[in-house]
Formats: sequence, C-alpha cells, structure tokens
Amino acid sequence: EEEEEEEEEEEEEEEEEEEEETLTVDTKLQRKINRIRENKKWRVDYFKKIEKEDESLVSDYQKAHKVPVSVMVLLAFFCLVLSSLFIFVSFDFSTSEPSFEDLYVRDLQRLRSVASSINKEKPLVGLALEKNGKGLWLALNYAEPYSLLLRFESIQKKILSSESVVFSGKCIVVDHWCDINNLLIEEGTNIFPGFYKVKVKGFYLSEKESIQKRLVQLLRKSGMKGGGTKSFSFEGDAFLFKGTPSHFNKRLKERERRHLEENTQFLREKLEEYRTLKALVSKMMDIYAEVLRKINIGRKVSRFEGKYAVTVGPLLRSLILSNKDAYEKEKLTNPFRAKFSKNAFFFGRQIGNLASDMVVLTSKKKKLGPRTKVKLQGLFKRKVEQLLSQGSNYVKEIESLLKI
Repeated sequence: EEEEEEEEEEEEEEEEEEEEETLTVDTKLQRKINRIRENKKWRVDYFKKIEKEDESLVSDYQKAHKVPVSVMVLLAFFCLVLSSLFIFVSFDFSTSEPSFEDLYVRDLQRLRSVASSINKEKPLVGLALEKNGKGLWLALNYAEPYSLLLRFESIQKKILSSESVVFSGKCIVVDHWCDINNLLIEEGTNIFPGFYKVKVKGFYLSEKESIQKRLVQLLRKSGMKGGGTKSFSFEGDAFLFKGTPSHFNKRLKERERRHLEENTQFLREKLEEYRTLKALVSKMMDIYAEVLRKINIGRKVSRFEGKYAVTVGPLLRSLILSNKDAYEKEKLTNPFRAKFSKNAFFFGRQIGNLASDMVVLTSKKKKLGPRTKVKLQGLFKRKVEQLLSQGSNYVKEIESLLKI
C-alpha cells in the first residue's frame, strides 16, 4: 500500500511540473504577441500622423496661393476675346461678288458662269477688267479660300502696243471671287488692252474656312488617309479690254494701219538694207571662189582679204554699226523699229564672221589640191545659201507689212 501511495504522489508531482512548464510557455508566447501588436499600432499611428501633417501643408499652400476673383474674371474675359477673334478670322468678308457698277454686263455674266460651274475636277479661272480700268476681277469655280499668284504675258500682235508686256498680281479668293488691285509691271511701260497669256498658282488657305467646315474636314481626315486639294495650277488666255472683242479687233486694225503709215519709210529703208546685205553675201562668195581657183597655197588666201576689204568690208561695216546704234536707241522707246534694226545688225555680223572663217580655214591648208578646193568651196557655198535664205525671210516679212 505504501508503495502505491508513493507512486501516486510521484505522478501528481509530475503532472504539476508539466502544468507549470505549459503555463511558462504560454506566458512567453503571449508577451511576444503583445509586443508585435504594439509595434503594428505604433506604425499605423505614425503614418496617420504623417498623413495629417501632409494634409495640413496642402491646405496651407492652397490658402496662400488662392487665385483672386478679379484674376479669374480677367482670364475669362481674355478667353472670350480670343474666341471672338478666332471666329472673326475664320470668316473673310473682304471680298464680295462684283456688281454691275464694277463690271460690264457681258463680263459679269461670263465670270458668274465660271463661279457657278458644276465642273470641279479641274480649276477654271475667269478674268475681267474693271470699268474704271484700275483693277481686275477674278472668278474661280472652287468655293474654298485660296491664295492666288498670277502672271500675265502679252500675246504678240494681240495688244494695243508694240511692246512686250509682263505683269503679275496676287489676291485671296473668298466664295469664288477676288478683286485684284495691286498689279506689278515687270516688263514694258504700261498694261495695254488686249489678250494675255495668264498663269495662276493657287494655295489652299485652311485658316480662312469657317469653324463648321474645319470640323467637317477634321472628321474626314481622321477617317481617311490624305486630304483634299491643297494647291492647283491653271493656264489660259485673258481678254483685258473695256469693250467687246469686235470693238477691240477694230481698234487693233486701226492701230496697225496708223503704225504702218508712220513706219512705212523706215520699213522701206530696212528692206533696201536687207537686199544690200544679201548682195554682199553673194559678192563675197564670188570673190572667194575666184581667188580659190587661182591659188595653190593656203596662205595665198590673203588675195581674198584684199579684195574683200575694198569691195565688201566698208559697206558691210557701215550697215552693222548703224543698225547697232539704232537698236540701242530704240529698244526701249520703239520696240517695233528696234526689232528690225537688231535683225539687220546680227545678219551683217554673221556675214562678217563667215568672211573670217573663209580666211582662217583656207590659210590652214598648206597645199590646195583640186579635192581640197572642192571641199572648201562646197562648205562655204552651203553657209552662203543659209545666209541668203535667212535674208530672204527678212525681206518677205517687210514686204508683207508693206503689202508689196
């Protein structure tokens, strides 16, 4: 019995020791958990404190930099002005359709037909001279705004002047129309009535479109690659005259008649000069052929030089110099006469150059055999025939003017 009691006591002691050990472990674990909880709470409190400090700083900054009401009103007014300016620039009211006060009825109807043309595949341009003669009106078959550069060149014998006239201008087309007032003369003394060749370059101005059209174009571009027509070129004729074509043709014929009467004596003198120059060419060839038959050494061509200097040279030199002086004096004041003087000057100089070629090419030949002589004579005969043909054309031109 005693042994059993001792065993029971030992068992109870062991149980008590185990319970104490368990309690000790539980206490350590609890303290560790508590420490972790305290650390987490400290971190949360720290970050909340920082967040409150940041909010306080932001609030203080906003109060310090708050925009005054007056400034806000000024900004709103400025935006309103910019919007109004943009809307105003979107429309250009500087050019409107001309009236019967600006153009003659026939010209206005002609330009209106261009502006209302249903053909939009290629540009069509119409031009008319204003009643006061100070400017031009232009019509375009495109309604879009374009900046235009124009260049005019007179058609020979189709204007009321013997001058060659070139002038240019520019304008901005708005709804098919533009008025051209500033014209720059590049060649000639004045813009004379008549027919002109005109070249037009057009450049699309998107900034002149209305806001609605700009939005439509923007939507179209966003849905498709590429854009519309950006530029174009046009070439045609322009009739610039305050009257009908039949009236102009009558004026042109009257001018030609008066012009020929004033220049009849001059043309007769030029006709005689051209005939004289042709005779000098033939005479020069006859002298060369005669000398060539008699010489057998190239340097003996000096005989040709001697005869040329006596029979051809003086008169030829006189005609060349007189026509050169006449051309220099009349090229600005009287282009009609200057033209014939210039032709006679260059024709005479060609004759002199041919004489020089005869001497140079022949003198290079040490011996002049029959075959060499035939080649030289054939060469210069062809050149002489070319000059005679050229002279005949000059003679025919003057004879047609004089109606001989």
